[in-house]
Amino acid sequence: MKNTLLKLLYFILILASTSCLKSKQPMFDGVTCNSKCYILTGILLDSAFNKGIANGEVKFYFHHSGGIFGRTDYLGKVKTDANGTYRFVMPGNVYQYVSGYFYAEGYKDNMFAGLIYKNQVATYHLDSTDFDIPVVKNLLLFRPATLKLRVIANTVTGFNFLTISYGFGKDSDGFVINGPRSIDTTFTFKTAGDIRTFIQVDAKGNGVNVEKSDTILIPANTTKQVEIRL
Repeated sequence: MKNTLLKLLYFILILASTSCLKSKQPMFDGVTCNSKCYILTGILLDSAFNKGIANGEVKFYFHHSGGIFGRTDYLGKVKTDANGTYRFVMPGNVYQYVSGYFYAEGYKDNMFAGLIYKNQVATYHLDSTDFDIPVVKNLLLFRPATLKLRVIANTVTGFNFLTISYGFGKDSDGFVINGPRSIDTTFTFKTAGDIRTFIQVDAKGNGVNVEKSDTILIPANTTKQVEIRL
């Protein structure tokens, strides 16, 4: 029985290590398609200036749904033109009856798309109604910056919990610190440069209800510290 369980565990580990990986070779060249085509197009945008990113790269994938472990097909990639425009064409009937979704990743230097999925810029749920009709999506990339947030709570110490959060664009993150106690510490966050980051600190519970917020503009590829006192 023990040997059987070990063999089953080994099989599961092998399956996980192979099926969850993205394929490395592109399936399509992004240009060739005669009929029943998916046409994915739009502009890869620099979010700070709402301007197209020239010579950027957009990669396309299909993630299979169902089963214990999904698998991801690498469909292909294209470069953006001088205006940041991308256009990717592929035979859509290949995935007409396959369960899953398409997604795109955007790349340019050290720019990023989000906190959780660093480069994922869009998802697509395509079917036969999208054949031979351009599906237009503008894709956003952010310039990197670093925020150092110093939080000091030495007058309001009776809180049950302290919530620290920040956000930019449509992305946000944060965490909770249990109380009651005094706080004087600095947290480091990855954020977006050249656009405003929203910061909020809330001390709640045990008769305490204090909220402080601020915004900060950090130049791209730099670090800036901001201090919030409670």
